[in-house]
Amino acid sequence: MGLCQTGGRAGGGQPGLVPLGLSPRGRGRGRLFAAEHRALMDFLVAGPIDVEALEESARRTEPGAVISFQGVVRPDRTPRGDVAALEFSAYDAMAEEEMERVLAEVRTRWPDAHALCRHRLGRVPVGETSLFLVLSAPETAQAFQACHFALEQMRTRVPLWKKDVFVDGTACWSATHRETLLISDSVLSYPPS
Repeated sequence: MGLCQTGGRAGGGQPGLVPLGLSPRGRGRGRLFAAEHRALMDFLVAGPIDVEALEESARRTEPGAVISFQGVVRPDRTPRGDVAALEFSAYDAMAEEEMERVLAEVRTRWPDAHALCRHRLGRVPVGETSLFLVLSAPETAQAFQACHFALEQMRTRVPLWKKDVFVDGTACWSATHRETLLISDSVLSYPPS
């Protein structure tokens, strides 16, 4: 898939939301949510994430529970200076594929759960959302379990890197991403080229 631009797509302009026709239960012609045979559509986005559109899409599955997680850039104070933004980069094709695998595992473990996830690439200023994950399920426990599982799997398996951008304009790669990542039997060296 690679990097997608926001706007101009079916589903009110939010990348990845497509009219699916009938839901898995045969209801809801024209409802919007991630296609069942393709767990993810445009996981990586440029520009702000449309949180409201994704939450609305999750609600259209007629769940008993909707759980969401937002990763928001915080104004950390570090020995190098105050953080003004984070800059995210990814091995686009592998990140899309690995996130598809993660969400496929969610569907296998929790067949009635529906998940949507977006991660922003590029510079994300303090206070803005860099990651949004929303899960809907018939029961609250299922939604919490599926959300936690998806988030932890994404953090450990999806090849994303972040750089701290400081108020003075300098930047450095985040310490947590300095090691080599082993993903799907492939080795990616850090930082990405």
